[in-house]
Amino acid sequence: MPIHRVIVAALVVVFIAQSTSLLAQTDTALRDELVALVDSSESGYMRMQEASRQHGHRSLQVQTLLEEQSRMDAGNLARLREILSEHGWPGQSMVGDDGAAAAFMILQHADHQTQVEFLPLMKTAVEAGELERRYFALLQDQILVAKRRPQIFGTKLYWDDAMGRLEPFPIEDEANVDARRQEIGMMPLAEYVELMRGGN
Repeated sequence: MPIHRVIVAALVVVFIAQSTSLLAQTDTALRDELVALVDSSESGYMRMQEASRQHGHRSLQVQTLLEEQSRMDAGNLARLREILSEHGWPGQSMVGDDGAAAAFMILQHADHQTQVEFLPLMKTAVEAGELERRYFALLQDQILVAKRRPQIFGTKLYWDDAMGRLEPFPIEDEANVDARRQEIGMMPLAEYVELMRGGN
């Protein structure tokens, strides 16, 4: 659904803006390439967001842009596969935090099976201190929601037509979700939902 992809894009922009690359970037060219791929993709999602605002998220204009975006995402994913095959996960020590986050962003827009395929590689990168845990949490939630299972961190939202606003998909052990979010540096769920609703 276009609005869901726009939410994901907006959230990752927030994460990257909050992050500082503390480790030396040993492959500047690869870092620049990854960031450029995501910058181009982000521009497409912003165009979709604007079209959704003007014409509705089920409009022909949004569907046309979504088709264009899908082709771009497929090309970005093909390049990411090449990078993963050659280097493994491009972590912070290789491409800085913004480069590692960009690799995640490309994978975030991949199909479900590809996300499942590379989730263990992301987990290994997190355990090695090469990727922020919150990025892994985002992908983990997305995979669970796709399987129609409760998410862990409450990062995935949907548009509730009856309520006329975004709502979180079901959350496992929701009473303790803020403790889990705090542990990996995420804001409380209520604040996050309000942010994703645009503060309205």
